[in-house]
Amino acid sequence: MQRSISVNLDLLFDEFVNWQQSVNRTTSSLSKMKDDVMRLQKELAESDTSKNLLKEDIIELRNLVESLQTSLHKKCDYQDENEELKTTIKNLNQEKWTILADHESAIVTLEQKCEEVKISLEKKIIQ
Repeated sequence: MQRSISVNLDLLFDEFVNWQQSVNRTTSSLSKMKDDVMRLQKELAESDTSKNLLKEDIIELRNLVESLQTSLHKKCDYQDENEELKTTIKNLNQEKWTILADHESAIVTLEQKCEEVKISLEKKIIQ
């Protein structure tokens, strides 16, 4: 007993063509996905590079800020020291003027005493 299988070749051919088109679409889609993956990997690598450059920039900026803070603290210290020196100079100037006034007063007193001694000596000479 042999069985006969009837095959509709047109239908089989249409199925084969559909299958082949599906394979072609899938292959094309796969190729596009591979291209997308490669593009995304490249973007990720560029992003990592940018991230690393930003980290370096942040470190450099942090160092610059610390340097500026140090300079600012030094400037504030110098300003404080400068104010102290100005106060010291002002006090020394006041002291100088006080001493100068005392010396001038002493000179006047000495000149008066000299004049008194001179008059006293003249009186003694005349007598």
